[in-house]
Amino acid sequence: MPTDDCLLCLEKKATQKNSHIISAALLKESIGKRYYELSYEINTAQSLIDTYFGRSRLDNPSTEIKQNHYSRDYYFCPECEKRMGFLESEVTKSLANINDPKYSQNYGEFISPGGIRCKTLDRLDSDKFNMFFLLTVWRIALLYSLEKSIHAMKGYDGYEMEVIRKILHSYFYGDTHHYEELKDQFGMLVFCAETDDNPTRNISLTVDFVDRPNLFWAFGYLILVYSSRDLAEAPSNDDTYFVLKPDFQLINTPSMTPKIAMLPEETWDDIIKSILHDTSTSFVRTIVESMAIETGLPPIFCQAVLYTRAKELEAETGQLFADCCTMAFEEILDKAKG
Repeated sequence: MPTDDCLLCLEKKATQKNSHIISAALLKESIGKRYYELSYEINTAQSLIDTYFGRSRLDNPSTEIKQNHYSRDYYFCPECEKRMGFLESEVTKSLANINDPKYSQNYGEFISPGGIRCKTLDRLDSDKFNMFFLLTVWRIALLYSLEKSIHAMKGYDGYEMEVIRKILHSYFYGDTHHYEELKDQFGMLVFCAETDDNPTRNISLTVDFVDRPNLFWAFGYLILVYSSRDLAEAPSNDDTYFVLKPDFQLINTPSMTPKIAMLPEETWDDIIKSILHDTSTSFVRTIVESMAIETGLPPIFCQAVLYTRAKELEAETGQLFADCCTMAFEEILDKAKG
């Protein structure tokens, strides 16, 4: 509500409307520029897919006014929003051409000991880089915690979200003393694809069942967040997923030159497909379970009927298969009820 306190400064009222949870520059390639967005939100628990059309799109089939999936009203105050926006504009200028050969002189390049191709952003201040990505994951975590009851940044004592808020606040408001005290509390390993031929397949997501490191997808970037305790323990930890040996050096901290690990497009797609497979499996399972309860038929039979009808609807309408599953589910239930 506009009468609530700003979630960043905790002082001024959160009267700002249409604050992006993820920077508009990161959204643009995947879902479209502001007011021209086309995005999908999948709720596996409720077997729902919500489609959002930006208000300037002419292909919106509905007059219903919906909440933009990636912006919110009354999270922040105008002053904090302005300071966040300034940082975003500074950093996204440096990220914009990272895959364009014409701008290769703006980036350093090296192969890590583990064989990962990496680019360095030598012209970008390391504090700006780290605060940009820390702000990105903090806002995603805020939305998931407040609206979905998914608490990604649990940490050891449950206070990591507040530590991040303090780091960001001290950075944005020039509290150098507190910023220097806190800035090394987190490190981040940032990945993106070497090529970006199909950015519409990218996603935004975090999870609450992995917390060492915390995982965040922000469309073109996969961000692994490590706490200072993680960073201290990592050299002696034998869990290769946790440490990413021998590439521990790729983790960004404010004192180091910003670097991004560049994954081959097939590897990037495999990661996305793995996530989508798990999501779609959960989505269809929820529908099948509901259908079995409603009809009294065996789940395996419901799954076969649902899949067959959904494929027919997909061929007839050209809509997403998940949308067709929802339509098939409703159609079958209507018939079952007479």
